[in-house]
Amino acid sequence: MIEWTQIVSLRVVLGFANVLECSSFLKKRSFSVKWVYFFCSAQPNLQDNQVNIMKITDVKTYNLRYPLIEPFANSRGWSNTRSAVVVEISTDAGITGWGEGVSVPSASAVEAHLIGQSPFETERIWEAMRGDIGALSGVDIALWDIMGKALDMPIY
Repeated sequence: MIEWTQIVSLRVVLGFANVLECSSFLKKRSFSVKWVYFFCSAQPNLQDNQVNIMKITDVKTYNLRYPLIEPFANSRGWSNTRSAVVVEISTDAGITGWGEGVSVPSASAVEAHLIGQSPFETERIWEAMRGDIGALSGVDIALWDIMGKALDMPIY
């Protein structure tokens, strides 16, 4: 089994100074954004001064709701409106990611688990916020949007 320290060592051995150099190398070889993340991202056990780490600086949510001409039914009941929550996550690198969910993440969860964190640490953020899957879905999509933009790669 390969350990994270070996993967990080591989990045260091290949001489990449930061995540963007590493991603550029793999992107030219048609690696997907998941593999670029896997091989190039900074892992939680690294010190901030060892790599350049992008940080989340702000999270905004927008509640959208509109009336339906005809009521809509699903397994949970009937509704005469449709609603969604759009999540906007900003970073210190000037990159903004957008996602859609069904509920608003709590202010305490945003402060504790998002602000100051790397948007590349999706698994750690998932584990910390997994209690509210409706809010987490919008956050997760916004984080992947940021990663795709930062690495200049599609996220499909």
